[in-house]
Amino acid sequence: LSVQKEVYTPENVFAGDFPVLTETAEVGAAAIARLTPVKLDGGKVAPISAGAEEAGADSGLYGIAADDGEKNGKIPVYLTGEFFADALNWPTGTKAEDVKATFRTLGIFLK
Repeated sequence: LSVQKEVYTPENVFAGDFPVLTETAEVGAAAIARLTPVKLDGGKVAPISAGAEEAGADSGLYGIAADDGEKNGKIPVYLTGEFFADALNWPTGTKAEDVKATFRTLGIFLK
């Protein structure tokens, strides 16, 4: 008789004690991977696009996907908190510095 053990490997996502607030949001036409920064697009969340064009205050930047989400489904989104930037799922060509200032206005702090 062999017993397989599952190994739990904790993720180091949270960078501090700032309160974490989540909200359920509707996903738009594209699936979203866990820990991807998201924007509001027509009242639904979508992954941010590559590049610094997402960085402005009028970009619709909304939060961070707390789980994987299928298109047209629902997903929990982190609206506040302190996160390690290197733990997030960034689109190619996008860096934490591109959205850091806008995230700060939302109560999301990247370290």
